[in-house]
Amino acid sequence: MIPAAFVVLEKLPLTPNGKIDRHHLPTPDPFRRIVAGKPVAPRTPVEKTLTAIWTDLLELEEIGIHDDFFALGGDSLLFTQVVSRVREGLRIECAAGPDLFEHPTIAEFAHHIETIRSRGSSPQASAIQPISQQKNLPLSYFQETLWWLSVRINPESPFYNESFAVHINTEVNITALECSLDAMIERHGILRTNFTLVDGQPVQNIMTSPPSLELSFMDLGAVPEEEREAAALRLANEQAKQLFDLAQSPSMRAILIRMGEARFELFVTLHHIIIDGFSLYKIFMPELIEFYQKFSTRQSAALPELSIQYADFSLWQRQQTFETQLAYWKTVLGDEPPLLQLPTDHPHPVTPAFRGAKRNFTLSRRLTARLERLSGEEGVTLFMTLLAAFNTLLHRYTGQDDLVIGGFADCRNRSEFDNTIGYFLNPLVLRTDMSGNPTFGELLARARKMVLGAYSHRDLPFQQLVEILKPARHPGRNPFFEVALTLEPLLPSVPDPDWELRQYDDGIDNGAAKFDLSIEFEARASGLIGRIEYRTDLFEAATIERMMGHFQTVLAGIVANPFARISELPLPTESLGKPALAPNGEIDRKAPSRLPLNSEPLSGKGFIAPRTSIEKLLSDIWRQVLGTGRISIHDNFFELGGHSLQALQLISRIASASNIRISVKQLFSYPTLAQLANLIEQSNHSPSKAGHPMVRPENNPTGENIFQPSPHFQLERRSLCSLLLAGKIPPVTAAALGYLPDAILEQSDSSREEIREQWFDNLPLVAGITETAWGRIALLLLPRFHSELYGDTDDIVGVILDALEIAGKIGAGIVSLTGIIPSATDYGRAISAAVGDRPHLPRITTGHSTTAAAVVLSIRKILQESGRSMGTEQVGVIGLGSIGLSSLRLMLRCLPHPVELILCDIYARKGFLEKIRDRIIHESSFRGQIRLFFPNASFPERFTRPLS
Repeated sequence: MIPAAFVVLEKLPLTPNGKIDRHHLPTPDPFRRIVAGKPVAPRTPVEKTLTAIWTDLLELEEIGIHDDFFALGGDSLLFTQVVSRVREGLRIECAAGPDLFEHPTIAEFAHHIETIRSRGSSPQASAIQPISQQKNLPLSYFQETLWWLSVRINPESPFYNESFAVHINTEVNITALECSLDAMIERHGILRTNFTLVDGQPVQNIMTSPPSLELSFMDLGAVPEEEREAAALRLANEQAKQLFDLAQSPSMRAILIRMGEARFELFVTLHHIIIDGFSLYKIFMPELIEFYQKFSTRQSAALPELSIQYADFSLWQRQQTFETQLAYWKTVLGDEPPLLQLPTDHPHPVTPAFRGAKRNFTLSRRLTARLERLSGEEGVTLFMTLLAAFNTLLHRYTGQDDLVIGGFADCRNRSEFDNTIGYFLNPLVLRTDMSGNPTFGELLARARKMVLGAYSHRDLPFQQLVEILKPARHPGRNPFFEVALTLEPLLPSVPDPDWELRQYDDGIDNGAAKFDLSIEFEARASGLIGRIEYRTDLFEAATIERMMGHFQTVLAGIVANPFARISELPLPTESLGKPALAPNGEIDRKAPSRLPLNSEPLSGKGFIAPRTSIEKLLSDIWRQVLGTGRISIHDNFFELGGHSLQALQLISRIASASNIRISVKQLFSYPTLAQLANLIEQSNHSPSKAGHPMVRPENNPTGENIFQPSPHFQLERRSLCSLLLAGKIPPVTAAALGYLPDAILEQSDSSREEIREQWFDNLPLVAGITETAWGRIALLLLPRFHSELYGDTDDIVGVILDALEIAGKIGAGIVSLTGIIPSATDYGRAISAAVGDRPHLPRITTGHSTTAAAVVLSIRKILQESGRSMGTEQVGVIGLGSIGLSSLRLMLRCLPHPVELILCDIYARKGFLEKIRDRIIHESSFRGQIRLFFPNASFPERFTRPLS
């Protein structure tokens, strides 16, 4: 047998016992086949051309004609470039996927090309012509999808902001760096392109004189050394979360951070619509460094002129036809694949906010090497192996045999685009048949066939695929797939040894998620890094942590026994658990369990076990609520991790176990187990004294009755919030925020302060739950009265944030502001501003969308029944407050535009109406006439005069 690879070492690594330490043997790099002891040189012109192409793309000095492309490190991105280079160098078309996989060596691939030539069956690719037009150019299909998602669907989310980091180990000439960034913008038209609407369609405009990029600078020299990296990453994350206005150019930001003497970090953030990973690492960075080297040494900074810009690709793509590729996808997806039934912790909201978080996990170098070796032995890429493993996990989670997830393909399939910056990525629908309980080896063969087919037909734009196949749409979900998997190659080296592309373990986080859940693997010298990005309105962090552990268990089981059937691969069923919601939205179990907390006492005193019966009772309750181990009598409830919601849960359980009711305020005053036990014991043996904290039995008939009997209002003492948190009541779907009517004060002898403190503990109260056809809705009462809502805005917003925290914990994905709460909070704007960096909170709505929809639907019905068309009407709008403006915007979005709009609001000033007019023109591309009326006391006659 001939070894797969040879690695020369000066000495073998040894264990302390003097044996060979196999764990520290280096992985062969590259993993290559050797024939007759050395690579075999090319013999024919075709073999020589292919050898030159492979040597350049794989960055190897010597390749033999019997070396395997994928064993040498080839991947899907590289074999796409092989095809484009073959087209240019040999003037022949071949399929990127199957052709290279079926003929993975130079000798085999050359023979295949000669066979195609002999048949004369290879079509000649059409040439790409550069265009001179700079304005109102069409977007590529790939860009158009991103534009709609970023501008129309979710304009408040930065989920398509892409960032990268560069570590610079030398002093930086800031002026030269600024000039270099500006030179890149001047060189690549896409970097100085803005995106606007013309006749209802997005277009791109290449600016001839773009503004200079403003390079931000921050010196962290005053920050302690050990804290600088975290501080730099915070600054990068802040930059990554800032929204881009695509109507302005450039869609790029950069910040240079001085970490110390001759140490800098450069963070650059760009909108994905203008760049992809290949553009970033293979074009942008090398050219930026080349410009910098020339500017910093005062040399001529000119680079060879580009013959093709991204706008040329956009126009060329629009001229292509994809009949053959469409036929393939109709065969694969024509029977409408099922929706992936992945369980979630919370129901899918109708309108997702795309707030997200990331979690990382690391595959050891040894496990990574074994996965690579298995891939080589089975004739598949590492991505195919990871895909099959991920599908195994999803199959075990869902029980589905027909699985559909997403991937991405680089469609830079022409050599003309090798130096073109732009967005060339197309989503791929990856459908896998899991039926029959196959072995993992059999599943790999299925994955190989499926991925090759998808990559061979990757050029059909996903947008067209959706428009033609018209898959069933589900509110709040993307077509075809909501879970994705990608594999990123090792970061390339850059032409300056002082510059190094940087990978942070946690990544630069923009706080958003494009899909329900996606896993991105990054290749590193130390092994694969996995990064799970997930929507926080669907999944709890503990669920994702558990999933990461399960995935690693599956991967370890695969390399240990690749011939095992997928049902036999190790995945402990008792640890699987289930998120709180099954895929159909029904409750599947109690609320997710929390991660265990540190059980060591935090009070600074030594551990003292509970002594009295009260202390032992409280200790048991504390351990249940906090999910921790032993409790010392001097442990502080809040220092152990307890928060206000757990405090309510604690109070409820104490009441159930002992008939003793305490308040949240008392728990804050007596936070240790010993103090709280002493409080309860004193209450049981001493009469209540003035000023003494009141602790009374729940069934005490002499307890003070705060509210007198009233036919209008009734309170119940059972804590719904505690029952929800304990999982004894199913979670809710949504919540409504209400407040106390002032009439309660007339029906009670208690003051405002007594009601707020003794019945609400100054916290929002879960007052009731209603079952509806749309889900379970909770009513949360704010501890504020009607007459107080227009007082201190900061106070009201703070109480509402407490309510949002509670609503999120009991399962609500959306919270409706009722009554006068919208107008008291500037229609929710004051709340949104205060939410800040708390993406876990549920979304808020004022309910005005329902009212606006009713108005617009009524207008449409009236027009239909009268046989009239909005397109020939004059429309007057009286009152442009929140409802009026919302109804107008919805009408212009859903109905034909009228020939004339008349806007009037007796409370509005001229400037306000002018802003409304400009907003309508910008948002809706309104082309009719807009008249503004500013009446003093009466409406204009035009509003009441019958139209002829």
